[in-house]
Amino acid sequence: MEKPLIVDQETFVEFLSDAEYSKLNEKDRAAYDLRLQRHRDWNGVLSTAKNDGLKEGLKKGEQLGLKKGKEEGKIELLTQLTQGLLSDGLDNAAIAKLLRVPIGQIEKIVAGLK
Repeated sequence: MEKPLIVDQETFVEFLSDAEYSKLNEKDRAAYDLRLQRHRDWNGVLSTAKNDGLKEGLKKGEQLGLKKGKEEGKIELLTQLTQGLLSDGLDNAAIAKLLRVPIGQIEKIVAGLK
């Protein structure tokens, strides 16, 4: 059974062997070449879009990770400073004033220490 050369769907490309290709008339060869070129172009577009998306995703992920790491580092530093200042006898209000952070943040840290 002979395979049809031209298919209505634009995304479908039938790959022909060299022998099959050489048997095509000029019109069918031009149609096949055009469809094959469109297929290759589309694959290139998809590949580029995929790579661009991956790069953008990695960049955003890295930025979010750095931001989260800085926030966690700040909390860890505030926790350590608060522990030290509490052991020196300072109260929450004094610690908040000394560290220049809202008292609510110090109260949260102290609650987490208990």
